[in-house]
Amino acid sequence: MTSEPPPASEPILDDAGLQSLPSSIRPIPQTIFSSIKAWWTATPQQTAEAELHLFRSTGYFGGATLGNARSVQSNGPNAIIDAYDLAKSEQAPGRVRAGNEHATVATQAAPNGKIGCLRAVDLGEDPRMPRRFRWFGARPTRYLHMLEIGTPTDAGQRPASEVPVVFVHGYGAGCAFFFKNVGAVASLPHTRVFALDWLGMGRSARPPYKMPDKPRSDARVEASEDFFVSSLEQWRTEMQLDRMVLVGHSLGGYLSLAYALRHPERVSRLVLVSPAGIPEGALSSKSPRSAPARFSPMFVRMLSYLWDHNVSPFSLLRWSTVLGPMLMGSYTRRRFGALDDHEMHTLHAYCHGIFLGCSSSEHCLSDLLAPGAYGRRPMVHRITPLRMPISFFYGDRDWMDKEGGMAVEPLLPDARVSLVPNAGHHVYLDNVPYFNEALQRLIVRVRSKDGQLRFQVEPSDDAAVLVAQIAEALHTDGSRLTLSDAPGSGGRLASTLAGHTLETLGIKHGHMLFAEYEAPEAPAETTEAPSTSVAEHPVDVYWSRERGLISRARDAQFCRHGDKGMCDYCMPLEPYDVAYHTEHAIKHLSFHAYLRQQNIGVGTSASASTYVPPLDEEAYHVLTPCPSGQHAPWPAGICTKCQPSAITLQRQPYRMVDHVEFAHPALIDGLLDIWRKTAMQRCGFLLGHYEPYPEVPMGIKAVVEAITEPPQAGDLDGLTLGWPWDDEALVQRVAGWCGLEIVGFLFTDLEPADPTHTNASQAGLVACKRHATSFFMSGQEALMAAQWQSMHKNACRWSRTGAFNSKFVTCVLSGNPEGVIDVAAYQVSGQAMGMVEADMLEASVHPTTVRVKPSVDTRYVPDVFYRYKNEYKIDVKESAAPTFPVEYLLVTCTHGFPTDPNPRFLSHAFPIENRPGLHDQSLDAVLAQVRAWSPAVTDAAEREALVRWLSDWHMLLFLAKTELLTPEDMQCLCTAATTHDARDALERVLASSGWQTLVAIAQEQAPAPPVDTPAPTDAADTDAQASGIACPHCTFLNAPGSTDCDVCGLPLS
Repeated sequence: MTSEPPPASEPILDDAGLQSLPSSIRPIPQTIFSSIKAWWTATPQQTAEAELHLFRSTGYFGGATLGNARSVQSNGPNAIIDAYDLAKSEQAPGRVRAGNEHATVATQAAPNGKIGCLRAVDLGEDPRMPRRFRWFGARPTRYLHMLEIGTPTDAGQRPASEVPVVFVHGYGAGCAFFFKNVGAVASLPHTRVFALDWLGMGRSARPPYKMPDKPRSDARVEASEDFFVSSLEQWRTEMQLDRMVLVGHSLGGYLSLAYALRHPERVSRLVLVSPAGIPEGALSSKSPRSAPARFSPMFVRMLSYLWDHNVSPFSLLRWSTVLGPMLMGSYTRRRFGALDDHEMHTLHAYCHGIFLGCSSSEHCLSDLLAPGAYGRRPMVHRITPLRMPISFFYGDRDWMDKEGGMAVEPLLPDARVSLVPNAGHHVYLDNVPYFNEALQRLIVRVRSKDGQLRFQVEPSDDAAVLVAQIAEALHTDGSRLTLSDAPGSGGRLASTLAGHTLETLGIKHGHMLFAEYEAPEAPAETTEAPSTSVAEHPVDVYWSRERGLISRARDAQFCRHGDKGMCDYCMPLEPYDVAYHTEHAIKHLSFHAYLRQQNIGVGTSASASTYVPPLDEEAYHVLTPCPSGQHAPWPAGICTKCQPSAITLQRQPYRMVDHVEFAHPALIDGLLDIWRKTAMQRCGFLLGHYEPYPEVPMGIKAVVEAITEPPQAGDLDGLTLGWPWDDEALVQRVAGWCGLEIVGFLFTDLEPADPTHTNASQAGLVACKRHATSFFMSGQEALMAAQWQSMHKNACRWSRTGAFNSKFVTCVLSGNPEGVIDVAAYQVSGQAMGMVEADMLEASVHPTTVRVKPSVDTRYVPDVFYRYKNEYKIDVKESAAPTFPVEYLLVTCTHGFPTDPNPRFLSHAFPIENRPGLHDQSLDAVLAQVRAWSPAVTDAAEREALVRWLSDWHMLLFLAKTELLTPEDMQCLCTAATTHDARDALERVLASSGWQTLVAIAQEQAPAPPVDTPAPTDAADTDAQASGIACPHCTFLNAPGSTDCDVCGLPLS
């Protein structure tokens, strides 16, 4: 900024450099004895001294004290003693009676010529007072206590360019709460700053607060609002202010809105800091919310009873008597931890003093607000007529409901919601630099043929700064830009404004400029059409060309037409028909049925220049830099344009993959084999392809053809995965040659039902660890699945980014309720992927829940909620912090085996990779088999046997690792292995140079097979014989030829 708040003229630092407290202000009491002493010595004079001590830090109270001085006669009952008049008449600190209160005035002006004044403004008699009392000359005391910082000028000579800024506090506070903010605003030129105590609060008058008898009625709400609004309007009239900027906190924000609705012509701008009463609460008949479930019903009823019977925090503090100072100290330390000790002690004395005043408008709380600070008449339904600029500020740790500001922002023409980092409910004290800078900056509105834009600038900025921002936002050159104050008035070229400050040009906060410009000629569009710019998966292309209607046969009971006719009972159904999915127990829509339901991709004929993809990925990162360009990038600043919205977790209505099909049971047996031998858990990546799934309308199934195991270390109840995976690129390349891709991940979670092997009834069964009363997928596993899915995005032409969600599946091999080993297939929702990508979630110690990480300087976490139905079948919205059930992230898929298997790989005899000591892969074994088939294979049966031997995923991957074959030769080998072509494809393999090299090496190095050894015909049978005999009771794998189990002793047959 060009001007900072001036330093105090009278230093208030002791020799140690620490700010000293006035003698009447005691430190926050820590014991009952110090609390009694503080309560006994509390006086209104102490409150006044604490208030002055806080405001002296602004630098506008040089020489001011609370010393005794004579009164100055005013001209009339409602006359106001101007600070400058007082300074001229007495030239000394003084106390001036204005109405029924004293004034404290600075006698030394700050460097910018402004001085501070604390005084009261007499509002005259109460217009609501019964006439019979006015007949007898009764005139109750009504005045507002206030702070004023301004240039000492007579009231009638103030410049028209002067901007009055009025701070109004919230419930249980006073004007001194703004002691760190008023000075920053007063440092701006042409500003006159006020801070008011509401009538009946702070150090203002405490008249009787009488409302209509009927509680919770609109009449009572209007009467209570009028109590404050009328007093503020009377004060404005006495101060001779035309229009003003209102800065209201909490309840003060609600009342500022009420005043603006009553007198919109008197408010030039609203700054609402964590305002109350904006959204609908749980008690509103129109609200979709329900009461929070974290409190017991009895506690909620007791709180509501005290709230509705005018038992206020003021009352509780008065009733606590000698314990009051200590209780107030606890409140002060909890709410104002950002202050230093001296400021906190002074603010504690000030708060305690204003709380001890006689009861008055403090009882408005139950009239205006429902429990939870929700409005009896929510402002969300009343705020739309306002047309002045409105700024909402909430703290990122604010307990006030931010949804109110976010809900009204799109309803207003010039509203903006900002989230202040590292701040709670008292935003203006928790993050002072951020809040003060936001207040000091001007917002200039610019309207053009492309719409209305907003820009934040400093009053002392050169006009060229604003012109550069406008030109950049409108994508034009400053030389082509013309600015004016009225539409169609010509205006001036923006380039001629350089060298003038915005202040000298008369541009104020909320100023509206009209821009006219010539757009440069756009280059010819070369963007490809959406249908061709993204390479989608073949199964997605297939469904995009199909209608996907569900065919129905002629109903013999209801159809009254011939075989070629059609009626409502037999006409095809849409793929998203609810009744059909319910009848066939289909829990989720297929992805393409969901697209049809959303009318996405139906009759799309938009050109590339006008087409806007309708799908958006879930993204919860803070946009850096902010699209508005009006503040520093996160974490230095944040607003509604760059911050993610609040998240409400909900079940994803669709799934990207509907079914997981394992091409052969040997795929599962390979993982079970190592668990039976070692009792250690195992995992692997699923290799396969996607096909249409006819059992679900427009469904997709992942067909698993092979499982490849990465480096890992198993344990009895878990495993450690070696990452990064060095062979990942090679696996994907070989899989591509085989027409496959990585479609998922599978891991085991197995445990014998009877680990002691003493219960014969549980022999051969496994424990059921995953069920409805425990969990199906733990939080840690769900987060792992989200990471896998984020690494394997699904290409989608209907998404802005060209990718949407993922087809990657996660499968668990565990025991079902019957004790049988079974597979469960899952995906996680797009919300889970977005939250994991934004680093918002972490695993909880309990497997059924997921923990939401707290916000830090480098990580912003918005509010997260989830909905559920309680025991009364009422929809409840609960905060997901700190934990929420993992089920909100899961999407279930079906699984199974084909009735007519046609696997892509025919053999599973070759040892599996990354199993050292159990299944060791050896080049000698490969060379021995190659030599058995050399030098040439001519017989048809031998050629088919050779193709069967080659059709083994693990052997193909091993050969690729050896690099004995060139990539071209490996492609030919993979083609023959997966197509099972014993003629042309195998002939190309046998004729390749790589195979000839392999044969030559085999003849030189590999030992010759016995003469009577026939060529292997079924390697799977050989592997089964060599692996041993599995016990049918405990599943232990015994040595070949055993008759009894070595573990449980039971017979093997």
